[in-house]
Amino acid sequence: MNIFFKLACYVKMPAMVAFSSNGRFEEFLLLIIKDKIKVSKYRRFLSPFKNDVLLFDGNAPFKYSQKPILVLNNGDDMLSDFPSNGFVITDFSKSRNIDGSFTVNSVGFTDSSSLWISDNSDNNFKINYGGDSVPFWTSNSLKQEELIDLLLAIRVSMILGLNLVEISQSLDNL
Repeated sequence: MNIFFKLACYVKMPAMVAFSSNGRFEEFLLLIIKDKIKVSKYRRFLSPFKNDVLLFDGNAPFKYSQKPILVLNNGDDMLSDFPSNGFVITDFSKSRNIDGSFTVNSVGFTDSSSLWISDNSDNNFKINYGGDSVPFWTSNSLKQEELIDLLLAIRVSMILGLNLVEISQSLDNL
C-alpha cells in the first residue's frame, strides 16, 4: 500500500470492510449497498475520497478507518492488531472463540446470535434483530452456507447505516 493511499485514507477515514473471498459474501454485500453507499475495491489514491466504504479481500489498514469491520467467514487469522473501535462479524458457532476489546456480532439460525434467520422455507425467511423481524423473499433457494454469507452481508450493511427494510427491498432480485 503506497504512501499516497495511506494519506488519503488518513484524511477521509472511510469505513473499511475486510473479508476472505470464499463464498458469496462480497456478491451479497454489493447487491445490498450498490445504490445506497459508494464502495470501491480499488487501492488508488483517490479511492478514499470518492467512496464511503473500501473493501479488502484479506487484511486491511484498519488504523486509517473510522469504522473498521472485519468479517470472519473463514478463519480468524486477521484478528491480530484489530482496533478496539471495530466490529467483528462471524458465524455464531465461531464467535465463542473470539476475544478482544472490539464489538463481536454473530449471525446464525438461533436467537443466541445477534442477527438470525427464522421461519426458513424454500424461498422466504425472516431476519431477526433486536426484537424486530423482517420478511425476506428470494427467487432461488439458498444453501445454509449462502444464508450465512447473506447474514454477514446484511449485518455489515446495518453497521454501515442501512435498516432491515431497505436491505430486504434491495434483495428482491436475489
